[in-house]
Amino acid sequence: MVLLSVIRIARKHLNRMTSTWKAPVLSPRKVIFDTDAGVDDAHALLILDGASPDDIELLGLTCVAGNVKLPQALKNMSHILEHCSFLQTEIFAGAERPIISEIPPGYEIYHGADGLGNTWSEKTTSQEKLNLTKHAVQFLIDAVKANPGQISICALGPLTNLAMAERLWPAFSSNLGKVTIMGGNIYGRGNITAAAEYNFYADPEAAHIVMQDFKCEKVLVSWELSENYNIPMKTLEEMFAIKSAKARLLLTITEHARKTDMTYLSVCDQLAAICLLHPEVIKKKCKYRCKVSLYGETRGALIIDRGDHWKDFPSDAETTIIEELDDSKFHEIYVRSLRESRGKSVEET
Repeated sequence: MVLLSVIRIARKHLNRMTSTWKAPVLSPRKVIFDTDAGVDDAHALLILDGASPDDIELLGLTCVAGNVKLPQALKNMSHILEHCSFLQTEIFAGAERPIISEIPPGYEIYHGADGLGNTWSEKTTSQEKLNLTKHAVQFLIDAVKANPGQISICALGPLTNLAMAERLWPAFSSNLGKVTIMGGNIYGRGNITAAAEYNFYADPEAAHIVMQDFKCEKVLVSWELSENYNIPMKTLEEMFAIKSAKARLLLTITEHARKTDMTYLSVCDQLAAICLLHPEVIKKKCKYRCKVSLYGETRGALIIDRGDHWKDFPSDAETTIIEELDDSKFHEIYVRSLRESRGKSVEET
């Protein structure tokens, strides 16, 4: 009898506790999208747009010269943002050129002369989202100061804006939550020179600053990783047959590449966006000390210390390098982003 009484009392207290307990409300991740506004950047932004408002809050887009010059990058992202549901998001103009060198030509066979497959039209694009009162670097600094440790940056172009923010405010990176970078080469294969990947080669000094000096979580999606997940053109056309405005937009801006001899679509920036949103797709990763070559034929190449040689390299500046993804999950997320905007279906019936 005594035992039964104890059990009844315990159940009563348990019921009272469970009836009043509420699951903690998790704030959406605060994200800044740093971009040089090419075709794959557009895909990446639409992938972020597919996420629920409970998952991410897009604080702003910061543009940098790379695939196209800065004025065109601003126009491109204005155009793509019109197809998203980020109603309060503004676009900020950043670096017009690298820290030291000149910007190299973009990959026109893929991006076209305008960065969006030669489809951009000034007559059809509003620029009301442009904020020309504040430089992108100052926006980055102000946003991180207002949200210490909370902001993730999706960095998809040359790293000039990020490096300049670090130099202007040396505590910038230590107050960042995370930066996911598309760039660099982890096995020595280049795509603009024999030794270097485009984004790092476009501004090696900036890449060097980010790789060596940034004191926050850094995740690197390399050029060679993206080569393992290219989408065949036939598969791509099937994916873009989905009845949504987002799918039609992507079908349009990839038409230039599909008319060339290319048999697949590169998914460089798309991978970075997906890894930021869904780290569960990452199957294999490792952490290394990384630098960037600044001289000679290897200028812009990523240098990785796999043998513990750099004893004085700060341990809090190591970089997580992604080596393998779950291919089926990657494609599932990619396709879902064409059907959804801010977590709601936009597929036409």
